[in-house]
Amino acid sequence: PPIKAMLDLGLRVGAGTDAPRVSTYNPWVSLSWLVTGKTVGGFQLYPPENCVSREVALDMYTTAGADFSGEGDQKGTISVGKYGDFAVLSADYFSVPDEEISRIESVLTVVGGKVVYSAADYEGVTAPLPPIPFEWSPVAHYGGYQQRRASGISQAHDLLDAVADSDEERSWRIRRSDLVPGAATPARGGCE
Repeated sequence: PPIKAMLDLGLRVGAGTDAPRVSTYNPWVSLSWLVTGKTVGGFQLYPPENCVSREVALDMYTTAGADFSGEGDQKGTISVGKYGDFAVLSADYFSVPDEEISRIESVLTVVGGKVVYSAADYEGVTAPLPPIPFEWSPVAHYGGYQQRRASGISQAHDLLDAVADSDEERSWRIRRSDLVPGAATPARGGCE
């Protein structure tokens, strides 16, 4: 879409993570696309004259997004009387090089006054997640594909344990800590 041209015409434009050209729920990838015009693979899809500033892109995500959902009086800006949800980021969105915008991630997320996510220097600040109740899953009632065990719940727990202890999970956590300045490398991977 010709976002800059739409803004130049005085149209209010909101942004979100469901843009078909970006194909991710990661807002930093989408913000990077708005600012640089480049795809995830680095292809210059839009010319620089169709890109927007970081400030405009962030406004499209926050204030405009809240206005379009009819919640501008509750969220979209940090203001008295509005929700106090916020995130502490791994890097300064306004100063990192363009190619680093998509690598930003939250290291602390607060929603409704409660810490709902923590990583890097804040790892462990969140309350432990409750155990996953597999009773809701069809696996608990019908078993998994080619089930060899008597209980689908047992199979689901085994899967969760295997993922938590996998080399791939541990490797992902180590790679993620490399992207977050000051993050300690986790001693062990897995969901805790």
